[in-house]
Amino acid sequence: MILKLNPQNIVAAFLLAAAFGTAVSPAPALAATSTWSSPTLGGLWSTAANWNPAAVPTTGDVAVLDTVSGTSLRTVVYDTTASGVLGTLTLNQTASGTNTLDVQRNLTVSNTITLGASNGGLTRLLLSPQSGT
Repeated sequence: MILKLNPQNIVAAFLLAAAFGTAVSPAPALAATSTWSSPTLGGLWSTAANWNPAAVPTTGDVAVLDTVSGTSLRTVVYDTTASGVLGTLTLNQTASGTNTLDVQRNLTVSNTITLGASNGGLTRLLLSPQSGT
């Protein structure tokens, strides 16, 4: 039996699913990957323009702070207006610069934290929560 797609059949399908205890729900959202892209050497995590694509990473997302060029020093501040929850965090420095994430509030990473450094590079994760956050 082939059902034609009309409003009555759609309602019947939902009622049938409910009767058999199955849930009809949307597919889970995929995590977004955001890479730090600010042209300055640092800044606030919560500024969307600092990320590519231009959206602040939040719950379930992947955040990447990749290599700073040359001997530059970069400090990204995970500030008090950031969400406090991520899916995955990656800091990587494969040149002689320094890549620092200064966490100034509680931060929960539900999957993995990866810190990498090579070729004279330095990766730092500073935990300096502010009072009341």
